[in-house]
Order: sequence, then C-alpha cells, then structure tokens
Amino acid sequence: MGHPAACDAYEGSSERLSPTELPLRPLCPGCGSERVSLSTAVRVTFEVVSARGCDQDLQVLSHQLDGCGWDDDDPAECRHCGWTGPAAQLGAAPHDGQG
Repeated sequence: MGHPAACDAYEGSSERLSPTELPLRPLCPGCGSERVSLSTAVRVTFEVVSARGCDQDLQVLSHQLDGCGWDDDDPAECRHCGWTGPAAQLGAAPHDGQG
C-alpha cells in the first residue's frame, strides 16, 4: 500500500521543507501536471456495545484504523487535462500527443 513518505534527499537536512517547497516532478502521464488526485477507501473497525432496552443505540468503546494509503490499482485523475488511470501509472512520461 502506498503512502506519503519523506524524501531521502532532504531527510538528513537540518532544514525541514514541506513537499510543496521541494522541486516537484511530473505525475500525470497525460499532460505532465505535478498535481493529481487519488481515490481510496479506509477501513475502520469499531468495538461497540449496546445497553439492554436501547436496541437502536450503540456505544463505541474503541476503534482501529486498518491501513491508510493507496494501492497501485486505486483510481487517480488529473483535473488539469482529465486523464484517469490507476495510481501505478503516476510519474510515467507524459504523452506528447504525437505518434
């Protein structure tokens, strides 16, 4: 499962830069845009109880987030050019519209 990660080139630096302060690389294989959207789902498991006589009300005792990130087959889209495809294709060389 993919996830945001620190950039190794800047990890040891005493100056911490946010991702948008770093030089960005093209992600969209359609137009080369540096900004795309990813869609994914997150599963949350709840442990619940219910008091007798309150059949409709559940009380949450705890919850667990099961994974957070994306898979290669999760849908991605570029809002700049309209490209859509799997996340695995992000970062591929942009198509120049020729040949």
